[in-house]
Order: sequence, then C-alpha cells, then structure tokens
Amino acid sequence: MATTDRTAPARTGLGDREPGRARAEWWRGWFAPAQGLRPRPLDVLVALVIAFVQVAGTIEYSQDEPPSPWAFDAFACVPLLAGPVALLFRRRWPEATLVVTFAAAAGYAASGYPRGPAGFPAFGFAVASAIMMGRSSFAWRVLVVAYAAFIWLPSLIPDEVEKSRGLAG
Repeated sequence: MATTDRTAPARTGLGDREPGRARAEWWRGWFAPAQGLRPRPLDVLVALVIAFVQVAGTIEYSQDEPPSPWAFDAFACVPLLAGPVALLFRRRWPEATLVVTFAAAAGYAASGYPRGPAGFPAFGFAVASAIMMGRSSFAWRVLVVAYAAFIWLPSLIPDEVEKSRGLAG
C-alpha cells in the first residue's frame, strides 16, 4: 500500500484554488506597485482605452450640445490626454497621478470646451487606484476638493446650459 507524505507543502497549480482566495484577490495585480518607470503592457492598454473614451466620447457628446464658447480643437485634447498619460505612472506615483488627472479634468471643466466624459474616466480610475494602493486618505481629500471644483468650475465660463441653470442652481 502506497503512502503519501502529508507534511510536504502542496504546490498550487493554476487550477487549484484556496477557498475564498482565488476569487477575492485576482485584482491585486492591477494595483501592485512598480519599481521602474516603464509601464506594464496592461497599463498602456488601460491608458489607451481611457484616452479613446475621453476624446471620442467628448467629440460625440459635443455634436448634440448647444454651442460652447470654444469649438472642440487640438487644444481641447491636451487635458483629455494628460490624464491617461499620467495613468501610465500610477503604480510608481499614485498621489501624483491622482493630482494630475484631477488637474486635467478640472482644467477641461473650467475651459468652456464642450462637455462630455472629459477627464472623468481617467480621474475615476486614478481615485480607485490610489484607494486600492493604500492611499485612501489622500484620495478622499482630493475627492472633497474635486466635488467642490466640479460644481463651481463650469460656472466660471458659462455656456448656454450653465446660463440657463444659473450659479445658484
């Protein structure tokens, strides 16, 4: 009769699961800190998708909107692309990434360019990333400032939509 050594540590394979661990921790790789400056291929893909959503979504949204002070042009793309570029470095500097994505989204919101998803997808991903990487107190403070900024900044250069709402609205 053959016996097995039960004291040897079992090697877990790809299909092996520890109860509750495999499903609960699959996302940790998304938020693991980086040692170098080179972004991982998955980070580049996420940044490209978010850049596409922000630029294409804003262009599409602006087609049905009343005229704004400025038409969508190449300068409007600068803050829309600054956030996704900052996301490339989120593993190395999560706080700086969060500040840059907030500044890009707030700058676009205050600019008077047509509305749309603008910088919000990059900012939302940076907030989630900072919280998951253990920078939650910093992220919550930025969210408080962002809430106030996104409420008041569009009224600095009001378009037809903002004029109809008024500052008190």
